[in-house]
Amino acid sequence: DSIERDFSPKSNRFDRPKLTFPNSDDVEWVIPPLSLQPHFRVLEVAAGTGELSRAIAPVVRQVTLFDRDRTQLEWGLKIARKTGMTNLSARRGFAESLPYADNTFDVVVTRLGFHHFKRPEIVLAQMKRVCRTGGKIVVIDRVAPGNSAWAREYDRLETLRDPSHVRAVPLYEIKQLFREAGLSIVRTESRDVPIDFPTWIDRKVTPPELEYKFYVELKRDIDGESVTGMRPFWQGDRLFFLQIVAMTIGRK
Repeated sequence: DSIERDFSPKSNRFDRPKLTFPNSDDVEWVIPPLSLQPHFRVLEVAAGTGELSRAIAPVVRQVTLFDRDRTQLEWGLKIARKTGMTNLSARRGFAESLPYADNTFDVVVTRLGFHHFKRPEIVLAQMKRVCRTGGKIVVIDRVAPGNSAWAREYDRLETLRDPSHVRAVPLYEIKQLFREAGLSIVRTESRDVPIDFPTWIDRKVTPPELEYKFYVELKRDIDGESVTGMRPFWQGDRLFFLQIVAMTIGRK
């Protein structure tokens, strides 16, 4: 419910080039390891406006966007239609109970969704169930810093900005969830993504008082007075910080 309250009014902001996280380069980073084929059926769980799905659609048979938020799905389909894509469909529901038969999709992916799930292991089990034997299950998300104290501060700030944020799951935990689900891990990658602070604030239409609080905390981190887990830095006169985005690919 907090996702729907917070994200729906801002759906038309998520595909603006300067506000997209990660940017189009990061989406393209994801595509090659998926080894997509023209006959594939792909499901994106917690798809939002379907930025990744729209990047996948031109090279596969069919892509389904699945999300809790109807407004984001409708916005994503609207963009797809404007660009002439006809092989995308959307369905609304809960990731913990996917309304599809076993072994339906060749690839099941979720991008920037794991940190919203209270029980990511349940979502992963559902993703495995609807994926065909031999198919790929893919989790892409920002992950927690390795230092536990940094991770706590990182989650505190993210939750303050976005109440639907539950927890940035460390990469080692994601890999453990894959193993516990009986998935063989075929690839893991991670990269630091620089985030422009004003853009980060603008994307969520953060109230001025919270913007100031974030700014002060990040500046204190740069000055060595505290730790936020966000590794902030100045680039000229603009404030940036780093987020770790990781991709884990498993095979059923």
